[in-house]
Amino acid sequence: MKLRASRFSFVPCLFLACISHAQIFTDDFNAGPSPQWSNERGNWTAIDGRYDSLAPSNNPTTRSLLPYILGDLSFEVDVIGLVDGGIWVRTDPDSDSGVLLVTGGFLGMGRGLYWHIVQHGTYSVALGRIDGLFTANQNVRIRVVVRGDLYTAYVNGSCTPATSITTDLFSSGRVGLYDFSAQQSFDNVVLDLPPPIIADFNQDGGVDGADVQAFFEAWENGDSASDVNQDGGVDGADVETFFFAWENGCA
Repeated sequence: MKLRASRFSFVPCLFLACISHAQIFTDDFNAGPSPQWSNERGNWTAIDGRYDSLAPSNNPTTRSLLPYILGDLSFEVDVIGLVDGGIWVRTDPDSDSGVLLVTGGFLGMGRGLYWHIVQHGTYSVALGRIDGLFTANQNVRIRVVVRGDLYTAYVNGSCTPATSITTDLFSSGRVGLYDFSAQQSFDNVVLDLPPPIIADFNQDGGVDGADVQAFFEAWENGDSASDVNQDGGVDGADVETFFFAWENGCA
């Protein structure tokens, strides 16, 4: 078989957002917060189309969760004026356990991301810490993707994770927001299932030429596995989606 690995000219439209799949929940807070938010700690409300805790705190840690019990998931949010807050993942509010991605943190002095594993209200040390990602009070799009035991966080539409951790402590739970800053707020929440794995087409753990060959074998035979943009057809748009993912190392 002759490989056709030429580059394609197209607008990537933030590659992961181009893939068709049903959203579980969205909220832009323009009409106030959805009643699905739990608002259990922190007196959360919507002000000027942004979701904010009126009593930001880390003792107890503020929390407003969505009701869905999920294993694998993708959660995106605009963090407005990033200082100190975060995203709860696979959380059980009854046992006060789960995973927390902190945005900024360190009493407002942090300029990156890190994770806490929380078990019955006890917080781990900062895990997977990455600094120097942001400036103070920057507006940032954060996406958390969970597959199996792997938790990854992405910044501003990048295909490359900014930080990740692995833990088998929580198989499912709820997702939501944490706020520990009077300046920081949230907007444009999207909860979804995680996007499909694309560039590692043969699923051997690496992104390389073998994936190109496997993809084109499937694509030339009209195999539904090559419908990587999930629009219901096998066509040139799938080639574009695959090569954007492959050239950028997006699994």
